[in-house]
Amino acid sequence: MSAQSEKLTADELNLVVPLIKLLKKNTDETRQLFEPQITKWFNSHKERLGFKFVFTPIRLRKLVNHCRVNGLAPIMSSSNGYYYSTDQKNILAMAISLEERAKSIMAGATGLRNIALEIKHDAEKKRFDALGFDTNTFI
Repeated sequence: MSAQSEKLTADELNLVVPLIKLLKKNTDETRQLFEPQITKWFNSHKERLGFKFVFTPIRLRKLVNHCRVNGLAPIMSSSNGYYYSTDQKNILAMAISLEERAKSIMAGATGLRNIALEIKHDAEKKRFDALGFDTNTFI
């Protein structure tokens, strides 16, 4: 299981509210917070927030995904950063973007699965000669 698909730890769950509060200060699409700014803020405030681990970009993505999945906050993201939006058009555009990325990821997984099956098929073909004898054991 990848770090992004693992459930949030209790410590990470305690960071959901501070993340939402931080992003709620940035509701303007033109003033997005970059990932390094957010991780730096969390790491510089970790004692006050009560956590001991290093806040990483992976933890940030987990928290953002948790907020989206559970309908806690409309957190938008782009190559420019993160921000909070209550604009229905922005929220729907983000949903469509995520759906398109999911389709692209699934297409990549299908392609890799096909390659794996082809490799297996090629390996099986190489073991048998034209008459069907196993070339590894035939004398």
